[in-house]
Amino acid sequence: MRTVCLVNHRDYGKYVGEAVDSVLAQTRPLDEIVVVDDGSDPEHLARARSAAGGDPRIVLFEQPNRGQLSCFQVGLDRSSAELVFFLDADDLWEPGYVESVVGVFEARPEVDFVATNVRRTFVDGDDQVDELPSRDLGFSVVRCLEEGSSWVGAETSALAMRRSVLERIFPVPDPDAYRISADQVLVYGSSVAGAHKYFLGEALVRYRVHGRNLYYGVEEDPRRAYRRRLEAKRLTEHLRRRLSLPPSLIDIVHLEFRTIERPTEQEYRAYRGLVRRAALPLWRKVWLGRRLLAHYRSQGGTGRRGRLLSDR
Repeated sequence: MRTVCLVNHRDYGKYVGEAVDSVLAQTRPLDEIVVVDDGSDPEHLARARSAAGGDPRIVLFEQPNRGQLSCFQVGLDRSSAELVFFLDADDLWEPGYVESVVGVFEARPEVDFVATNVRRTFVDGDDQVDELPSRDLGFSVVRCLEEGSSWVGAETSALAMRRSVLERIFPVPDPDAYRISADQVLVYGSSVAGAHKYFLGEALVRYRVHGRNLYYGVEEDPRRAYRRRLEAKRLTEHLRRRLSLPPSLIDIVHLEFRTIERPTEQEYRAYRGLVRRAALPLWRKVWLGRRLLAHYRSQGGTGRRGRLLSDR
């Protein structure tokens, strides 16, 4: 399987060289590396050009500032690999990241999407990582559609997926709505597109927290939070119509839940909430609720809350 890394960059000249170097240092080399500069200031653009000049596999595209989602689209249009990796220019990969992720795709050909655990690295040198197990996340079409959005994934730099899934998501209407936090399109979109997801518990991605992050640590005012959730719901509705999915899939919610390996308490409660809120006869709600509980208990029901399915 041919692989490509799409690096999106804007005014992160301080970091982009190390980000690209972490891609080049992979124990399993990538076939293509596409760096998209999104209207950086001249100094930062010069550093991106320097970072992209050290390997013939790297192609640099420069465009006026159109936002992160536009960078994803440009990178996809200018690559042909089957497996697509994403990297923000201020993050880093550990050397074994690509090898481990490709290993999942090779060992599990049914998997379409791999999210990897991250290690948050702070400017004072401290690291923070959640101890999370590797597990099959199954499908999340029903939950994403019924909630209007549901986060089953990870940050941009810890995502990899098959091109076939991305081709079902892109192009996205109104890309200006995702000038930042475009990983929502990847995570929500892949759920609605029916991607079979897997989570790799190894913390193989370094997410830098440096004070200039556009999402992490930024206090979100009510208006921005409202617009973000509204756009997420617009996206899922757009994809539902494009993919000819019915208005509701609540009748198969128990089958979807059964595809999740060792579901957390948080996931169980979320699916149970979907059933409780559904416009169904009481007997049907009871029947579905029992099916959810049976799977949860059969998988151990440890009460682990996890963080993968927490809304953003």
